[in-house]
Amino acid sequence: MLKVLVVFLVLASQQVLAKGSDLCDDGADCTIVNDSFGKKNGVEICKSGKIIRRKVTYKNDLKEGLWECFDKNGELTESRMYKNDKING
Repeated sequence: MLKVLVVFLVLASQQVLAKGSDLCDDGADCTIVNDSFGKKNGVEICKSGKIIRRKVTYKNDLKEGLWECFDKNGELTESRMYKNDKING
């Protein structure tokens, strides 16, 4: 019974993450922050018109720190923390 519950909870959490990710439009206009070596470093901001749709923090071409998703009205819908390009926390 415990195994069934654990599997259910894992699957349910994956559905929530997938559903939230579907709502995150990358936007048509992204600022790419590259250093002198061509690696992403800093905050990349993607917009649709004047509305920010996504913010991603990079360090040495890897997601590092805060990742945020905004809806079509600019309201925060999802945020994650990354460490070495993997979700952390």
